[in-house]
Amino acid sequence: MKKMILGFAAMALMMVACQSNSFKVNGVAEGFNDGDTLFFMEEIGGAPSSTLIVKDGKFTLQGEVDSVTLCSITDKDGASGVIFFREPGTINITLKNGAPSTVGGTPCNDGWQELNNVQAAFSEKTDKMVEQLYTEELDSAQQASIVAQVEAAHKELTDKIMATAEKNISNELGLFILSSLAQNPETDPAKIRQLIGMMPADLQQRPAIVDILTRLELQEQTAVGKTIPDFTMATPDGGELNVMSEVAKNKVTLLDFWASWCGPCRQEMPFMVALYGKYKDKGLGIVGISLDKDHDSWTKAIGELGITWPQISDLKYWQSEAAEMFQVQAIPHVIVVDQQGVILNRGIRGEELENFIASKL
Repeated sequence: MKKMILGFAAMALMMVACQSNSFKVNGVAEGFNDGDTLFFMEEIGGAPSSTLIVKDGKFTLQGEVDSVTLCSITDKDGASGVIFFREPGTINITLKNGAPSTVGGTPCNDGWQELNNVQAAFSEKTDKMVEQLYTEELDSAQQASIVAQVEAAHKELTDKIMATAEKNISNELGLFILSSLAQNPETDPAKIRQLIGMMPADLQQRPAIVDILTRLELQEQTAVGKTIPDFTMATPDGGELNVMSEVAKNKVTLLDFWASWCGPCRQEMPFMVALYGKYKDKGLGIVGISLDKDHDSWTKAIGELGITWPQISDLKYWQSEAAEMFQVQAIPHVIVVDQQGVILNRGIRGEELENFIASKL
């Protein structure tokens, strides 16, 4: 279970700029009837702050803004809507009933639409590829070819998103994209630092950017080749386990981040049990680090899944101190360390993980 590449709506509250100007929305309502009611939300997912009435196929909204924020307009059923940046100037919106809407007219909204177009093209292209994998009889070479095409398309998408961020690095859209990209573990930290360095000084002081730099530092401290920080955490029986004392017992140790509520973790656990049984006498150790929040659920899952290696947790869910320390953004997640606690690999699973363990033992 993980956090997506661009969690746009979740980042909306980070958009704050010091300005004071008027804005106006010129809206076209395609597929709506005169008299239909639309709802304007100042916060994504929040309660409506005002209602708009469609007249002659159009609607308007205007007011003063003291900050640039991400807002939305939807129909009464929430089936059709549009997300846009409320910023000074004239914002053009075409709200389409049952189809993707469009925005533009101001810097952030022009860039926002460009980004939406890029992501829509990516989805259309890759959906067809993925459909082939599930609906057609393909040999391994054909499957590998499609997977390679999907990966190439994903890289192209990431490059275009990066380019849009760089193009808008002096405004709220650039900050918005950068904040989202920084949460993706696949994003190159050096590129994030480069983009931050291109920002105006006032944007670099934003809490969102300060938080990104803090997380980047943690990522760099727990990257492959670094030695893990030592820490102690509670065991299921109420005792405590020092991680480095456990690591020192084995040639190779897996720090296995999981949780009882995580479906993919439970699906992966029989493989982990088999892996441990196969290699424990050759020097493999595992320390399970649970992101549970309920002690009984945690201990029940340990028994149900046949886990026999040491387990620790602070029962803080995604606020787990260990998860934050290692910048774990998705579970299951494995960090492989040697007897001195040096990180050898991380984020690998299944056959790739077993082959790596076998090569070290």
